Amino acid sequence: MKKLLLLIALVTFCLTANAQFSLGAGVGIPTGDVGEFTSTSYNLSATYMFGAESDFKFGLSASYLAFSGKTIDEIDFGNYAWLPIATVLNYSVSDKLSVGSDVGYGVGLSPDGIGGGFYLRPNITYAVGDRTSFNLNYSSISDDGSISSFGLGLAYQF
Repeated sequence: MKKLLLLIALVTFCLTANAQFSLGAGVGIPTGDVGEFTSTSYNLSATYMFGAESDFKFGLSASYLAFSGKTIDEIDFGNYAWLPIATVLNYSVSDKLSVGSDVGYGVGLSPDGIGGGFYLRPNITYAVGDRTSFNLNYSSISDDGSISSFGLGLAYQF
């Protein structure tokens, strides 16, 4: 039993020793079905990446993705928000550049009754320091229609 507990502790330490937590924020330009009645998208994200010996890394991500509604002909379209929960896969092209994607499900938050859907967020990331990086991304939540945006973000790794 002691050997089993020691083995579990060792595996847990090895998994977390190479782990990396990051917080990010970004803004975007809405496209797709929401592009006509929203003006800006913005997001906040938290990602936990597991280290690997290869150039591929995987992890988990939770985000807050929101779109600011426009007022057209005195009709206020309001704001829309989702909670995307996803798995993350990144490939390091070089020490500074990586490409990857988040794939998961976006849970509808507001307004009440808004649906969720398949979440996809491909991105290109460039490290500007040891702990800071910029990314270009395309975020999309799709079910019956397309809710998407092209964005620019900044992340800080711990």
